[in-house]
Amino acid sequence: MNVLFAPDYSLDNPYQQMLAAALGEQGCTIEFLSHYRRGLPLSRGCNSGSQLLHLHWPEAYFRAGSSRLADWMRALRYPLDLALLGLRKPILVTAHNLLPHKKSPLATINMASTYRRAKRIIAHSAKAADQVAQFYGIDRSKFRVIPHGDLAFGMPALIDQEKAKSQLSLGNQPACLMFGALAPYKGIEEIVEAWQLSDNSAKLYIVGDAFDAAYGTQLEQFVASKDRVSLVRRRVDDTELHMWLSACDCAIYNYSRILTSGSACMARSLGVPIVLPQRLDTLDLGEPHSHVFRFDTVEGNFSDILRQAIATTRHSDDAKDWRTQTSWSRVAADTLNLYREVA
Repeated sequence: MNVLFAPDYSLDNPYQQMLAAALGEQGCTIEFLSHYRRGLPLSRGCNSGSQLLHLHWPEAYFRAGSSRLADWMRALRYPLDLALLGLRKPILVTAHNLLPHKKSPLATINMASTYRRAKRIIAHSAKAADQVAQFYGIDRSKFRVIPHGDLAFGMPALIDQEKAKSQLSLGNQPACLMFGALAPYKGIEEIVEAWQLSDNSAKLYIVGDAFDAAYGTQLEQFVASKDRVSLVRRRVDDTELHMWLSACDCAIYNYSRILTSGSACMARSLGVPIVLPQRLDTLDLGEPHSHVFRFDTVEGNFSDILRQAIATTRHSDDAKDWRTQTSWSRVAADTLNLYREVA
């Protein structure tokens, strides 16, 4: 079977790379829609011999840019582009986000159009499927739940924590980690403020770079005067990220709203304790589990939950069942079965 992935985020997003590789091992040929054609990029770009189009991040085709006029033109033409595409090929969509992280004109309308045109929709948890179906008024029967694949695949087991801290020149105090692209929706500032009110001795490390340079500078200024908080503002490669995950006592997530999180799934696969709010119930981490800790609010029991996570012994064997459940071979097999159903 031949399938076209769109958009082509394979250089920056390991999810597409790993899924395509696993599908290839099961006899499915994946092409990427890598050439953006102005006007009607989806319908004009799908001239390959693929049997269906797997759309991952629809907002790439009605994204906000530097020109408001161009933004509106992209947003207005998108439903036509989608309709023309649907006349030629079946469309399957993965619901990575409820709404685009970056605001754009007609985003809700265009996302709804995407889900209505799709033959099937992949969600990474049952609650994520329920939320998307309810929000957009989509028939729940169109959804299939396939777990987010293991982004720690190929990474070695965590190294000794003291050695990792030494390599990164960290102190002996407990280290808590927020990592990944810096963005307002991740709730970083709220955690930093809570850190100042906490009586624990742990240090918070925020590691990553910002797509929006202005926000990155704003966060730098915000963090500069805060105690026990350090911002490492740069993009880290897999080797350095592995070192940070080896050094930390827990990883913290505080998204304002999210359907899934590849970085949380990665930390879970490596056996790192995870701290996150109860409200993020669409994020499936195989709970209940001794390495997943949920707090009610940062003003309430966050500090107590954090202490429990820090006191938890890390061990990769504790994530063995999770790695099996989210293995790319299993994810690819379920996805390929869905391709056959759609095609």
